[in-house]
Amino acid sequence: MSERVPAGGPYRAAVGLHDRLTLEHLQEARRLLSSYCSSGMDYCCRVLRLLGMMSPLVARARLEDLSRNSSYEGLDKGIIDLYRRLERFYSDYVTGVLLEYGEDVIVIIKRLVEIDGVVLVPGEYVRLPPGEAASLFLAGLAMPGEATAIKIGRLCSRREGAGRSEVPEKD
Repeated sequence: MSERVPAGGPYRAAVGLHDRLTLEHLQEARRLLSSYCSSGMDYCCRVLRLLGMMSPLVARARLEDLSRNSSYEGLDKGIIDLYRRLERFYSDYVTGVLLEYGEDVIVIIKRLVEIDGVVLVPGEYVRLPPGEAASLFLAGLAMPGEATAIKIGRLCSRREGAGRSEVPEKD
């Protein structure tokens, strides 16, 4: 198989990890996959199995690497941004920065949303399991609450220039 296989562009881009993912990369990947799968069922299944084993590794490597690059502008920039926001949310959760009740996270609703049949309006506080809180945060529907001491600490850090510059602040 050539260096463009399997799946062409995205994997070639992953070799450098910093390469921008483009629509041409994705079209080339689909074209290559289509041609391999037209070569018989056994060959197609083997290629798909290999892709299934490698894709998570490539995706993880790209997410890890590109999330540190705030100037990245590839086709997958939105996914990289979501990963960056999820990483920030999770790091704040595990370090106790977020306002929590037990293991749940207290979030402030930003937009009208329905959760388990209950309609919540902007400004309401709700207690949610971490995964649900993260999902709402990533969707822009809620923001995690912070304890007053943590808010003051963040202000001090920003004033001293010790804030995290690579990761965007919470909305």
